[in-house]
Amino acid sequence: MARIKQYLIQFLLLLGVSHCAAQKIFFEEINSATGLPSDYVNCVFRDSRGYLWVGTDKGACRYDGHQFQYFNRDNGLTSNFVYCISEDNQQNIWFGTFEGGLCRYDGSRIVPVPLDSPEFRTIFHMYFNRDGSLLLISGNFHLFYLRDRSFKAKKIYNQTCYEIYPYAEGKYFLNAGTKMINSLEEVNDQFVVHTLWKAKSDRESIISNLPNGHFVVRNGPVVDIYAIDGNDIRLERKFVLPPDFYGETLWSYYSKENELWLSTNNATAYQNVEGQTEFFTAENGLGGTNFIRHFYEDGERTLYIGTYGGGVKIWTQQYIREFPVDGKVNSISISNRATYLTTTRGLYQFDSAGKCVELSGLRADRYTSCYQAPNGRLFLGTYSGFLTFPSRSFLHKISASMTKNYETMMWSGASGFLSTTPGKMLVSTYGEGIMRYEIKGNQSKALNLIDTIKKPRMAESIKPLLNGYAVLSYNTGLLVGSSQIEPRNLSKSDGLLSNSVYSVFQENKDEIWIGSLNGLNLSDGLKVIKTYSYPEGFIGTKVLCIFRDSLRRFWVLSDKYLHLLEGGRLRPIRSHVILYGNNTINRAEFDTSKQLLFLGQTNSFLVVEISKIKPDSVISKPEQSMLVDGRVIPPSKGKIEIKSSDQVEFSISYPFNPLAKHSDLYYRLKGYDPEWKLLDPNEKIIYPKLPAGQYEMVCRVVNPDFYSSGELRLEKFEVLPPFWQRFWFLISCFILLGTSVFFGVHYYSSKKYKREISRMQQQQHLQLERERIARELHDNVGSQLTYLINKIEDEDDSADHKERARDLGKFARQTMRELRETIWALHKKEIPPDELGTKVQQLLRFYEYNGCKIESEWRCKYDGSKPLNSLEALNIYRIVQESVNNAIKHSNASIIKVSADFEKDKYLLSIEDDGIGFNWDSWDKGYGLSNMKKRSEEMNGEFKISSLPGKGTRIRVTIYPNGKN
Repeated sequence: MARIKQYLIQFLLLLGVSHCAAQKIFFEEINSATGLPSDYVNCVFRDSRGYLWVGTDKGACRYDGHQFQYFNRDNGLTSNFVYCISEDNQQNIWFGTFEGGLCRYDGSRIVPVPLDSPEFRTIFHMYFNRDGSLLLISGNFHLFYLRDRSFKAKKIYNQTCYEIYPYAEGKYFLNAGTKMINSLEEVNDQFVVHTLWKAKSDRESIISNLPNGHFVVRNGPVVDIYAIDGNDIRLERKFVLPPDFYGETLWSYYSKENELWLSTNNATAYQNVEGQTEFFTAENGLGGTNFIRHFYEDGERTLYIGTYGGGVKIWTQQYIREFPVDGKVNSISISNRATYLTTTRGLYQFDSAGKCVELSGLRADRYTSCYQAPNGRLFLGTYSGFLTFPSRSFLHKISASMTKNYETMMWSGASGFLSTTPGKMLVSTYGEGIMRYEIKGNQSKALNLIDTIKKPRMAESIKPLLNGYAVLSYNTGLLVGSSQIEPRNLSKSDGLLSNSVYSVFQENKDEIWIGSLNGLNLSDGLKVIKTYSYPEGFIGTKVLCIFRDSLRRFWVLSDKYLHLLEGGRLRPIRSHVILYGNNTINRAEFDTSKQLLFLGQTNSFLVVEISKIKPDSVISKPEQSMLVDGRVIPPSKGKIEIKSSDQVEFSISYPFNPLAKHSDLYYRLKGYDPEWKLLDPNEKIIYPKLPAGQYEMVCRVVNPDFYSSGELRLEKFEVLPPFWQRFWFLISCFILLGTSVFFGVHYYSSKKYKREISRMQQQQHLQLERERIARELHDNVGSQLTYLINKIEDEDDSADHKERARDLGKFARQTMRELRETIWALHKKEIPPDELGTKVQQLLRFYEYNGCKIESEWRCKYDGSKPLNSLEALNIYRIVQESVNNAIKHSNASIIKVSADFEKDKYLLSIEDDGIGFNWDSWDKGYGLSNMKKRSEEMNGEFKISSLPGKGTRIRVTIYPNGKN
């Protein structure tokens, strides 16, 4: 009886699967065609930095989304058959191999790990604890424990063990073969084993997915899925294997959020969250293999499926489902309870249970459109008219032969329907424009011809707007109408990108979004006010659907990609593919209530869950290695200093991301590169010789959806200038220059000082000599002249001789006076102009005593008059003396005027008389005039004399004490 019940369950299951269009699953793939060493995958692992590691029968590889780095016997791996891969707490990567033992990769090279037992020639599984201790399963399926890097292994479980995973601190699950699940606990450095579950009969066998805390028990065709919670075990669900699985051994298992995978060596069963089950082989999803070897889930909850013969299948978040249909989908109609699609071969219904069912009773090649009115009636368009059914349930009762009783004939086919008022219907046609019908029972009656809208005559569909309707055409644009206003046509002349319109969307009464050939249009109902085409980011040839989802994201679907309208630009979402192979999208509609996007293709119907489409906005920071003249420079938090002659090389890589595996990386060396540069993953970044300065290597990652990470800082460094440009050298040169200048100035100043001292000494010696001469003149010559004068006056008493004696005495006294004046000048170093003026006044008074009238004026026109040296004072005095003496002797003048003006930059000396004058040209220039001129020149001055007979004489001397300008 149990066997009959079992077969009945299997039969009903298979019947449901055959009646419904079976769902197809899509995977991203990594295989030998894209770079894997082999399509036979033993394990998949993603490390803490985000890199994807794959172990195969031909070595291991690391994948960063762009390129592969290979590890095999050629570069240090002890065996090419890699069973398992793991990572320790120091980010070293460990490889467990077949017949090659254990190897460790430290980021630069692979090192074999010496273990002290021949059991370790093969390593099947390993796990690192946070403290760095290692649990591993040897080739004999025994469990060992390694506490530290001494690699002294301690066997802690002698029985068969396939897998080990932690579930708490110091506690682990053990897959103890096909008959037992144990727990392992560390207590006081000892490991204690407890049995959690044990097979009750030989028919029961176990497979496990311990990282998710589940294991599966198979008993014939029945599979029980258990969940482990600490030491508690509970049955979660049952699963009945189909006949194709009979006799096959379950090989691997995976469960997540009520989704279930079961794999044998010949097929795989998948059960989704709704409980629907699909079966996959190499022909309908696995691609290249029937054998799944390994399931692995990373920290981002992405599932990696390692296969034997098909590489790695990557199942991210399942956002798209495909249902095979017969023929090309030419219309999609959404109603409250179901979605209908017509194809060139028949009619299909996609219901709320997620099943796509063909209505085989209406199978035909003439259906063009489908529509369910608010009152429940269902309209089915054909190439000769349309059918009117009372309800959707009626579709399951009628056959093709019965449809004539429900048909309304037309001259051309019905392309679309729209209910306006109860009992009234607008029908778009392929040649008669938009027709109005009145619905009575199962029959439809056309209204008066005058109510028919003839333009456009060939309409592709009719869509509801907020206050009216829109009629789409492939050759005349968009017709917008309502019951209140006359229909208005929008075409290319009104700003549309094309007269071919494929979609329309309205969310407020003042704006209509129009999808056409070449892009998106925004209209105010009268004209197009904005377009979005290729310059605004649009990729594709036409806009097939426009909608806003529950997250308020504005979506635009082209025949290539989904786009998000953001900030006035369209962002193509390339990370979520909606087209596979060479298929094309024929029709598209969005169900607002269920947040599902329906896509009609040829022989397939796609259902896209928009809520699961999340453009990737999380990008991991790339890694870089820096080489200077071939030397690896370890990353530094401080500043790196290099020489200007060094060659700098960068190698940048960034972690694998399933949704952004084709991300672009841009780099820029701040301080050198003026613009961002796109990195070729196969090339290094080389700077042969950089000028001295501060530099920083930065990058930004742009994912397939054009999301940019912003600027990411990688490394700072400084290129030191040549030694002759360095600070210490410049300071040394500055000090040396300063020292040289100091000693040079000191030497020059010292010599100048010595010269000045010498000059002053000479002047002092000269002054002393002049004083000595003055004393000698005074003491010797003066005394002798005094004695001579006294002698003449005392001893010569005769009259004749007395006259002569008086003359001689007078001459002697004059000589004595001049001698005193000379002695006065010689005795002084400097003589102020005022003192000189006093001496001149004394001289002029002497001449006045002898009967000559003399007027004098001696002026100093500035404060702080510059003193005269003795030679200048004596020359001025002698010029005045000689001039006045000549005027008295020769001019018969009645008055003599003497004036002197001492200004800042010149001295003016003038001697005038009103005497008889003389003719300068015929006058004998005697010694006196020449002597006056010479005295003027000695003082850097000019001597001028002007005289005419009967006009008197004028002598003018101009002296420039600071030099003549």
